[in-house]
Parts: sequence; structure tokens; C-alpha cells
Amino acid sequence: MSEPKRYRYMRSALVKDYLLASAGLALGLLPFVLAEPGRIAGAILAAIGMLATFLLLRTVRRHAAVFVLGAKSLSAGGRPLAWRELAGLRLRHFATRRDQPGGGWMELRLRGAGQRITVDSGLDGFSDILRAAHAAALANGVKFDPVTAANLTAFGLAIPREEI
Repeated sequence: MSEPKRYRYMRSALVKDYLLASAGLALGLLPFVLAEPGRIAGAILAAIGMLATFLLLRTVRRHAAVFVLGAKSLSAGGRPLAWRELAGLRLRHFATRRDQPGGGWMELRLRGAGQRITVDSGLDGFSDILRAAHAAALANGVKFDPVTAANLTAFGLAIPREEI
């Protein structure tokens, strides 16, 4: 990998979250504009509005995020995590349905040198970042928990037996 590559979250993943946040805000806040909900209904609607606001802020943050993958580091928001300093790697799979194999999304958490970077599979270059992080983790002797090892294996990445 000679030139650093820049990755952003895919629009398709963001559009769904923007629509969900908008619907949640409308559902949670519109009744306050159109009527006076009772105490319990108001509390429920306010909670829905707060959750939708949280989702909207998270989506805006993901929309603005740029990850730069280089031979020596991964940068998120301008703060690089050097591959030689990688001390932890966790890969989790979150299924949307039990009966749908391969459905859902993956989340990669990297840590090292006092920094943490989290990337999910909605990122355009998720597999490139995962492969680079996996190679760095193996080079650094990072031990994988059983769930991470199983998810890496399912992704097609080899795990030496002593690394688990």
C-alpha cells in the first residue's frame, strides 16, 4: 500500500439513518406542536425525540468522518493510530435477524497508544481496514478473544492457534 486511501461511509447506509432520525423526530416532537400531550404520553414522546436526536447527531458525525488508511497507520479525524502501536482489536457481528445468515453489520474496534478507533461495515473501505488491522495485530502479537477470532475466520482471515 503505497498511497494512503481515504474512506467515507456509504451514502446508502447514511440515507436510511437520516430517514429514521427524521421520522423519529417527527413522531416525537410533532405532537407537542399540534396538541398538548398528557404527562405520560409527553414523557414517551420526549424519549423518542431524544433517541432520534441522538441518531441524527451520530449520523451527521458518520457523514463527516474520513478515515485515511496508510501503510503505517489508520487515521480518523486527523489523529493517526500507528499500526506498530496497535494493542487491541475486537470484531463484533450484530445480526438483524436470527434466521437471516450474513445479515446485519460488523463493528471493528481498534486501540493503541491511548487512542481508540471504531469502524463499522457501512464504511466504504471496511474490508481494507480490517485486513490491515488484522495484519498489524498479528505482527504485534495481539491476542484475540474467541468472538473476534470466530468473526475474523468467518471473514476469511487466518488466525494462528496461539493468538487466540
